[in-house]
Amino acid sequence: MTKTAVLLQAHLGSTRLPKKVLLPLGDMSIIEHCICTACQSIVDSVIVCTTTSPSNDELIEHIETFKHRYHKLKVYRSHSDESNLIERYYQCAKEHNINIIVRCTSDSPLLSKNLIDIVVKTFLYYKPNVMDFMQIDGLEVQCIDFKSLEKAYNEANLDYEKEHIFPYIYAHPELFNIKHLNEIKLSIDEMSDYEKLRGIYECQAK
Repeated sequence: MTKTAVLLQAHLGSTRLPKKVLLPLGDMSIIEHCICTACQSIVDSVIVCTTTSPSNDELIEHIETFKHRYHKLKVYRSHSDESNLIERYYQCAKEHNINIIVRCTSDSPLLSKNLIDIVVKTFLYYKPNVMDFMQIDGLEVQCIDFKSLEKAYNEANLDYEKEHIFPYIYAHPELFNIKHLNEIKLSIDEMSDYEKLRGIYECQAK
């Protein structure tokens, strides 16, 4: 059975703006805006991925104050180094048996539920290794299957490849089937467009 999850990377140690995800924006914090949006999407679960560093204890305490409002929400704390994001994602996906991982960031409060759905449904329709939307800063969504994440985790050697999820993958397009949402026609002009859009619309993880 396919399990989908948004993994929200989060920590409080930003050097430019420490604890930025806890800042209020209206009646919610920035991270709760992200969680609320992700939980409304079609994914099975939303997992906040952070580390066991004591510097992130305040983040966990904050999430506990509203966690009861989001039945999809889980928290994962990795023992990995704060800068080794790919290990954190891999460990989280493996522990929770996630087949399709959706990467979003916890400092993007304008994250779109519809965009998450479109990326996931298009991923399910085309069945690539990676599907992404990266054209607007703050609305980025990336989707990857577990086997590709595992391959990148095992083969990435450079620090930069470990600090992020996708540099190794994008640097080796010969090893992965990568599709970009901005290159896919999503309007309807002909019957073939309609059939494709109907297929995407009806896609659900099974």
